[in-house]
Amino acid sequence: MCKSAFCACTSETRNTGVPPAQRKFKTGDKIIYVPRFADDGTENVILRSELASLNQAFFQAKVTDPDPSKRFYPLGVFTEPNDVREDPVFKDYADGSRDFIRQGRRTYTGMLIGYEPAYGAVIKSLSCQFGGILTIDDCGEPTGLFCEDGANSANDAFKPQPLNASSIYSLFALFSVTNSTTQSLTVSLDYDMLNDDDNLRNLSETDMNGANLLTLEGLRPTLSAISAEATTGFVAAIQLDFARGIGASVPITGLVSADFRLYNETTLATVAISSVTEIPKGTYLFTFAAQTSGNVLTLTQASGTTKPFGIEAEITIP
Repeated sequence: MCKSAFCACTSETRNTGVPPAQRKFKTGDKIIYVPRFADDGTENVILRSELASLNQAFFQAKVTDPDPSKRFYPLGVFTEPNDVREDPVFKDYADGSRDFIRQGRRTYTGMLIGYEPAYGAVIKSLSCQFGGILTIDDCGEPTGLFCEDGANSANDAFKPQPLNASSIYSLFALFSVTNSTTQSLTVSLDYDMLNDDDNLRNLSETDMNGANLLTLEGLRPTLSAISAEATTGFVAAIQLDFARGIGASVPITGLVSADFRLYNETTLATVAISSVTEIPKGTYLFTFAAQTSGNVLTLTQASGTTKPFGIEAEITIP
């Protein structure tokens, strides 16, 4: 199990030798937000038993998981990232002795250059959740917490570092020629005070089987308008939902049937999509085997898609 910073004492004195080469832990150039627990009550972790399955497709499927509570949410690559812990707090006594009270606060900060102010609302939405982050170094490898289930147990877990959700904040800066400043969002967040840095571990290139998490892109939010519902099909008009104002909408184009997942919530069964035809751009005609009148279907992105779009639409069969 993961010990907290306040429960570190054991009766065992451990051997003090170190390996000839030790891993380097770097400040994350990118962070991936992960909900701590899924809606079904399971914890979002990577188990030792899953190590052989790790590759780029494994992590891409995490990003596009149809279940938002199990999804990975990559943020952008940060400029001038900083990840530091303040000095610990001690109680000092008149005789010169002191007692350890608590560890200092650990904070991550970084700038997202060129981002629009609307992305600040995306960042701040994380403060309403119970989650953690994986920090990704300049080699694309993640750092998280190691929680031991036993000696090399298959259930040993690599998990995100829990956050203090109320600390998450973003600050927008305007582009200014006069002040020589670029348009940016400065993001800051604090780790949970119970995190113990002794539990930090990273997954190496060997563990990752060549996967590079710097290339993972979060799903772009979309709006979808469903029409022409029938027992064997419907039409979905899909457009980008980001920084919307009075300007023209931006359609999401180039999607095919393999990019979508259709699920019957009434019968709890996946619905095989027969065809998806895009006419005009951003508008898709779906066909499938006949479904029963009154059944409710949900349309999401497929877990195997490599296209960075997200969709959650509901269709009631007439």
